[in-house]
Amino acid sequence: VALRRAAAKAAKAKAAAEAAKKSANMPKFTRAEVAKHNTEKDVWIVVNEKVYDCTPYLKEHPGGAESIMINAGAESTEDFEAIHSQKAWKILDKYYIGDIVGGDEKPVVAAPVKAEGVVLDPTSWVSLPLVKRTKRSHDTVEFKFRFPKETDKLGLPCGQHFLTRIKGPDGKNVIRAYTPISNDKQSGSVDLLIKVYYPNDKFPEGGKMSQLFDNLKLGDTVEFKGPIGHLDYHGKSDFTVAGKRGTFTKCNFIAGGTGITPIYQLLKENAEEKDDKTNMVLAFGNRTPADILCKEELDSFVATKPKNIDVQYVVSSNGGDKSWKGHVGNVSKDMCLKYFHPPA
Repeated sequence: VALRRAAAKAAKAKAAAEAAKKSANMPKFTRAEVAKHNTEKDVWIVVNEKVYDCTPYLKEHPGGAESIMINAGAESTEDFEAIHSQKAWKILDKYYIGDIVGGDEKPVVAAPVKAEGVVLDPTSWVSLPLVKRTKRSHDTVEFKFRFPKETDKLGLPCGQHFLTRIKGPDGKNVIRAYTPISNDKQSGSVDLLIKVYYPNDKFPEGGKMSQLFDNLKLGDTVEFKGPIGHLDYHGKSDFTVAGKRGTFTKCNFIAGGTGITPIYQLLKENAEEKDDKTNMVLAFGNRTPADILCKEELDSFVATKPKNIDVQYVVSSNGGDKSWKGHVGNVSKDMCLKYFHPPA
């Protein structure tokens, strides 16, 4: 054990020495210089005083280009540490182009003009207080956060999401992406439905962010930033997907567990718009009937527009519920062929 520890310490010291040698020969940039690189054709970020050119990685990033652009030209250390794994840190190394010099000066950068009465800001975190929490099931809680003004709107296009940030007990920030169950027609507040992943034998630590939400008390604040997303539903079959606008009159969706929330937004938009004739079919998988989120609301969407909206529930097990009449098993090819709209 002692030999292994000594070898690991030596390897770490060698890596640090090599990194220092590499850094000494790298270009130096001020924060003001980095701030100029804030477009999709030229995006730099700063992490731990090092500068990274992320432009080549925009199209490959699993979270989409928007997840990088939200920190374009800016200090990104806390946000990066809060989200990424060791694998991501190794990937980041490929894009290292230099180091920061000149102290902690804050560059003056023209922020995007935010519409009056809109809460979300894509360039900075907005703190909102928790004003209500409602237990929706044995492990699901609905949280309501209040806006500064009763007339304020969230500013989240239908189909997109935002980032949330909470400081953990260790003093480090935790960041996760969520889609609300409320939409931009609602003024004064935003509603989040969150499944709390408690520690169990398979996952001893449980869900880090969901437990932080569960520990919130009324009056506590959570930080929000966005919007982010590849899809924007304008209503009446009008979509923008990955920057391209088009018409889709028939849509098939597959969702599992808490992944329902982005699809929920689209179905909600359709159900609330009388003249929206878009046909939407959802295959929604869960463990048991008791785990199905927003079932009452989803059923109401179907009841409102039975010709346009169809939801097929699939559970791994009926959980002892003998009254269950939905599908049991998994979302399968045969099921999709039976219920989904065929390709155009």
